Amino acid sequence: MKSPAKIQLTKGAITKASILDKARIVYNEHGLNLKIDEIVKYIGCHKSNLTNHFPNKEKLIQAIAMQYDAEVTRIIVELDFGKAESIEDFVLFYNKLMDLQYEYRSAILYTINSFFTEVEYKKEVSDSYHIRLKMFEEQLASLHQKGILNDALFEKDALEVFIVQYFTVSIHWLSFYEMYDFQHSYNSKKEKFLKSIFNLYLPYLTKKGKTAFDKIDFKAIVKKK
Repeated sequence: MKSPAKIQLTKGAITKASILDKARIVYNEHGLNLKIDEIVKYIGCHKSNLTNHFPNKEKLIQAIAMQYDAEVTRIIVELDFGKAESIEDFVLFYNKLMDLQYEYRSAILYTINSFFTEVEYKKEVSDSYHIRLKMFEEQLASLHQKGILNDALFEKDALEVFIVQYFTVSIHWLSFYEMYDFQHSYNSKKEKFLKSIFNLYLPYLTKKGKTAFDKIDFKAIVKKK
């Protein structure tokens, strides 16, 4: 049986990927106010090399955000999240996801705090959200069928409110960290943010679900890499 052929990247694709990785790190460390001229100095490339791929700062950060989205998909496949069977499976997934969010925090914060006039990019962000939303709703329904979540979550507008709360906390913890906890290391605050996401489940857990939830060792999970 032949082994799968390796994909050979072009020189341009390699340069583009290198620029994205370096720019992401620079924006994380030095903030989003950096202009293109400042970015090229930090990453050590000619301005033309960058602008050939990303004509302006907005395009550059959008590309980093799309790279993050691809990495989320990779984690979903890697952890087989579509087959998650417990609240702890969700916690393990978000433990990994939070690390990824922190690595891409500059692009995520730029996206959630900026007003974009570019319809195409807004559509990409919206489409990605609705794909994740559908998967999330299916997982909630599965936990309900397993007797972990109670009926109350699925009554009236409770599910819609829960989803807004869930996605808000699971993304905007980055804003909270950067605004109020920036003087502390991410690792020292991660457990707090992870718990803040999953405490949203507490009103909707059955007795079986609450028993399982109480057994989750958040501190031990956070320490895993």
